[in-house]
Amino acid sequence: GLVANVHHNVIRNNRLYEASLPHGAGMAIGMHGDVHHNLFFGNDTVGDGDHFGVGAGLIGQHDRGGSASVALLVVRNNWFEANRTTKAGSAIFLDQYNVGYVYNNVVVRNFGSGAILVDGNCGDTCAGANGDQGRNFATILNNTVTDNEGAGLAVQDATAHVYFNVFWRNRDAGGDI
Repeated sequence: GLVANVHHNVIRNNRLYEASLPHGAGMAIGMHGDVHHNLFFGNDTVGDGDHFGVGAGLIGQHDRGGSASVALLVVRNNWFEANRTTKAGSAIFLDQYNVGYVYNNVVVRNFGSGAILVDGNCGDTCAGANGDQGRNFATILNNTVTDNEGAGLAVQDATAHVYFNVFWRNRDAGGDI
């Protein structure tokens, strides 16, 4: 199948403004993807009123609801710095993906809840330990996540396997994770 191969780019100082929930100022991917060896710096999502921006550096968003479509997003060997969102996923936001791998990234000095955020697509419908088809799965491995305003990692409606990362000096009421 088709894969978005995105590598060796400087993705810098992009600002996305929408009145209602802007997604992905730096990059937005909605299919299989391999994102590696990029610099994401100073990207900003801004919304109005009660609507807030998400996924300032990179958002991977695939599907919504009960579709049988499956997608894989790999985010590896990137640098995420000074990205800002008014809501969540300031650096990396895996939103409504079935499977994600995030490894060997540096995530520093980003602003917004959850520098790395993994979110399922089932809202309140992920019942039970294994959930339903809307629960997403991510492996977070060997990343350095430091000095972010907001938690280093946030997980909701998803299952995350987290190994060999450094979460240090991230500032959120809930701590690093």
